Amino acid sequence: YCKPEREAFEIIFEKIGVTDPSQCVMVEDSMKNVRKAKELGMATVLVTGNTSVADLETDAARRGAAVDVPDEKDPAVDVAIRTIEEL
Repeated sequence: YCKPEREAFEIIFEKIGVTDPSQCVMVEDSMKNVRKAKELGMATVLVTGNTSVADLETDAARRGAAVDVPDEKDPAVDVAIRTIEEL
């Protein structure tokens, strides 16, 4: 399993002995993973990074992947920071 699959989170919860996901904080740069963490009851910190939206879109197009643009206003985001050093 891998993020954002529920089972991936459940395996980690089990390994660290967490029975209540609200005791956890997810620090993540991917909106799909932030949304899943919030759905599971976790607090969330979105790391937006320093890359422009245009550069993210260009990179995604080059790789043939979907764009996962950080959205600080998404209701799944509790706190947004630009870089991890801000923690």
